[in-house]
Amino acid sequence: ASILRDVKSSTKKAPATKSLIVLGDNESGRTTLVAKLQGNEDPKRGAGLEYHYIDVKDDDRDDTPKLGVWILDGDVACSAPLLKFALKAETVENSILLLVASMTQPW
Repeated sequence: ASILRDVKSSTKKAPATKSLIVLGDNESGRTTLVAKLQGNEDPKRGAGLEYHYIDVKDDDRDDTPKLGVWILDGDVACSAPLLKFALKAETVENSILLLVASMTQPW
């Protein structure tokens, strides 16, 4: 009962600045996955570091929060230095990494 009371009385809302960082090899479908989550059926091929956003439906909010999505190129030598722009010390708490693997070569 005390847990339900705490949840019911909680006024804390999810922060508006959440980030998703998508990593994976070339041709693994990173950009296509994000495009599908956005409702876009015609993804464009990306390169380097891309930034997108996804509208997040939240019944507890009057506004529509956006999920920031960073997609890093699969070429590790080129994209590793760009990771510092997507993942910072002050944003790491509200960030998640998504590793994408192609099932044509899952190894």
